[in-house]
Amino acid sequence: MIHNELILTISKQFGKVKTIWGFLVFILFVIFFSWLADSLIEIVKISIGGKFWILMMVFISLSLSFTFIIFYSKFYSLNIKNINVNFLPIISIVFVIGFAFGFYFFKNDRDFLVYFFQFYTSSNFFFMVWVLIKDLDLNLKFSVKEVGNDQMKFRGLIIFLSVLNDKLLEKIKEIKSIDDIVPQDRIPWEMQLRIIDKFSKNLQFIYIIGSDNYRSQKGSYYQIDDFIQILKNLGYENLIIQKHDEPIDFENLEINIRSLESAYNFLRNQKLRPNEILIDITGGQKIQSAAGAFCGLAYDRYFCYISTNNKDNVRIYDVVPLDS
Repeated sequence: MIHNELILTISKQFGKVKTIWGFLVFILFVIFFSWLADSLIEIVKISIGGKFWILMMVFISLSLSFTFIIFYSKFYSLNIKNINVNFLPIISIVFVIGFAFGFYFFKNDRDFLVYFFQFYTSSNFFFMVWVLIKDLDLNLKFSVKEVGNDQMKFRGLIIFLSVLNDKLLEKIKEIKSIDDIVPQDRIPWEMQLRIIDKFSKNLQFIYIIGSDNYRSQKGSYYQIDDFIQILKNLGYENLIIQKHDEPIDFENLEINIRSLESAYNFLRNQKLRPNEILIDITGGQKIQSAAGAFCGLAYDRYFCYISTNNKDNVRIYDVVPLDS
């Protein structure tokens, strides 16, 4: 358990480090973070011991360096995509001047000169990074494609099952056809049943995720058998239906995403391709819609939604993040 949590934590924090350059930048951040902390502690310690002028000299050196960098960035509209060859020489000159300034004052104290070098270097590094990224447009962009109902042949469907109260559950158990559902009853399962009916020609597998008990309310996980029986009553007895291994907290986004990945793993083990699996984000609550949309962002994955305003049309989306 601890081993798995460690892997999850590391992957969350450093999952984007996939190139040698990214790894080198990560190492630089680690080094400069440690330098900044260690050197700042020593500088403050020495200053408290009676050498406040040392702290003042460090402050002046950094102020001059930061002033030069800000001045340059304002006049040349500095950003990641507009780094010209003049930038690095300017920064190098500023750094050398600042370090020479510090060396002149601290040359007789080698230990403190090391602390100054560490603090000055790491501070400049982080300040320069801030100048580089502060004006970047980091908004994500997406390619959104709506797919027609007849364009894809989905063999697997993943659904979040909404919970029904006892009254609605008894009503839906009596239906012999989807059209028997009275619109005024607003039975949430109607939408899932219509999606299943829409793709019944090719559909082979349904993976059902249900909620756990909440306070005094019974969770939908414990109504999955009722849902399966209704499918059989409607003539879908040949479908292979897999229940998630346990009820989940519908309010926890991370758990919902993990359950979807478990569903994908199960369906992939049944020899289904990613583009043969459809996530329904109609059921459950807003958290389930968000989880389904997030998981649907991976390449060749699709999610769907059916509106109460047009129950005959299943809206299928293929959404892919674009490289910035």
